[in-house]
Amino acid sequence: MAVLLKKSAFKSMQKPLAGLPTYAILLWILLEQLFNCGEAVPDTECPDKVLWKNLLTTYGPISLRPVRNHTHTTTVSFRMLISQIVEFDERLQQIKISCWLKQQWFDEFLTWNPAFNGNVSQLYVPQTDVWVPDITLYDNIDDHFEHVKDILLWISHTGLVTWYTPAILKSSCKVQVKNFPFDIQYCEMTFASWSYDSSELNIVYTNDSDATQNVFHSNGVWLLEKVHVKRKEYKFACCEHPWAYLVYSFEMKRSPSFYISNIIVPCILLSFMTMLVFTLPPRSGEKIQLGMTNLLALLLFNN
Repeated sequence: MAVLLKKSAFKSMQKPLAGLPTYAILLWILLEQLFNCGEAVPDTECPDKVLWKNLLTTYGPISLRPVRNHTHTTTVSFRMLISQIVEFDERLQQIKISCWLKQQWFDEFLTWNPAFNGNVSQLYVPQTDVWVPDITLYDNIDDHFEHVKDILLWISHTGLVTWYTPAILKSSCKVQVKNFPFDIQYCEMTFASWSYDSSELNIVYTNDSDATQNVFHSNGVWLLEKVHVKRKEYKFACCEHPWAYLVYSFEMKRSPSFYISNIIVPCILLSFMTMLVFTLPPRSGEKIQLGMTNLLALLLFNN
């Protein structure tokens, strides 16, 4: 609306200025420009945006670790909470889980003083703009590797970077069915950096109240009994320093109620009915009919 008013005012002023000399017209345009420049222009840019622009200008390439001295080690705190067992294929010995991941580390290039930056003490930034650790599931068997949602990073003015993200992980799991349907399965998942050894990136696990496995939702078949985390190191022949990795071992107990009511109880009843065939006398006339009925029931149950 303001632009239309200015255009209409300019057109209405063209007629009175038509009879004036050229220098008078130029002087009028100059005064008009000076009057417009004197108007106050509101500053709508937020302090956090200004701060983020300043941090990006001095950050450097995101492929390098966020340390000012390259001999310093970057410590990454890692935590995984299992929220649901999406699929457990016992024939292929594969397991797919839905989990919540948490990673924390210090970035020496993302520090500032809130007093000089509009009292901004934290920022939420995309992970594509800063360095993030390449923590990888070594037992992965998914074609697309980890399905991790692109969640913003939380950055504190002290340089602490926290990354919460949900993920879908699929790995191999050795299945033992000796005690089916009263069996307990043990699966492991190994997490480590793919590019950095322990001298450059040290991975540790979070062992506090935030690491409690209290977000698991039972699917009616499997119950999550225990989750153990161990930090280990492995020395590869190619490298001077060992690799640090975390091994998550979780124990799953099968709920046998479904198999008891749908497999065990029908099998016991059919076996009892089959034994009744031998107790009926031949003159009753129902011995052959009962035997054929039990046979058909067994065939239908197996199918």
